[in-house]
Amino acid sequence: MIERVLQGYFKELGPEHPSTLRTLNHLGIVYANLGEAKRAEELFDQALEGYQKACGVSHKSTLHTVHYLGVLYSDQGRHQDASIMLQRALEGFKAARGLNDPSTLRTISSLGYLFIKQGKALEAAQFYEQALHGYTRARGPTHPSTLHTLDKLGRLFNNLNRFGEAEAMFERAQQGYRALGLQYASPLRTNAQHGRDNKGSGSAHERAYQNANRVVAQGDDAALPMLEIWLDSTTGNVDEKGLAPNTL
Repeated sequence: MIERVLQGYFKELGPEHPSTLRTLNHLGIVYANLGEAKRAEELFDQALEGYQKACGVSHKSTLHTVHYLGVLYSDQGRHQDASIMLQRALEGFKAARGLNDPSTLRTISSLGYLFIKQGKALEAAQFYEQALHGYTRARGPTHPSTLHTLDKLGRLFNNLNRFGEAEAMFERAQQGYRALGLQYASPLRTNAQHGRDNKGSGSAHERAYQNANRVVAQGDDAALPMLEIWLDSTTGNVDEKGLAPNTL
């Protein structure tokens, strides 16, 4: 369906028309969610080339596409390429929109995800804490992005055996969901339960982190009505629409 729309835009509007470029990104996200990374990368590359020609290297749509490629590279284990793209997106968003803009904060969170992929939990925590501070300040303590980041940090602290900090994160998340009239089941385990409950489950935790952070920013805020969430539906984590987790 989207492929046919894209072909129509190419024919009628040309390869550098905003509608064509937006559709390239939308289709890239679809293929990324389907696990077809090669095709997704081709589409993102094509969109990036078009945006750079039509809008310039610092335009927000260009930077969103750079961000998408960075997350895609993270998923592929191309850590150096991912770091280059995400840092480029971060610097661009900071310069154009400020440190507490949602696009900047999503990119910071994506850098945290990259460090998770590299097994660098402490570095990941620093980026997630920065994102949490920004979301809390810019969007408030009960915004879905704030609550989602609280949950991610709580899980990360729990895996690092920093149980007091994990409990604080989960408690804040629970209070936020309660204020929204939503339920939240804390994944926190007591010290006594921790070893038994997590025996043989390290890979499951790792997958949860990877999936929970596989988030691509909502695109061009005014021009992209489609909410671009890159999140495995089985994680049960909150998404940008504000859906509360069912199971954690």
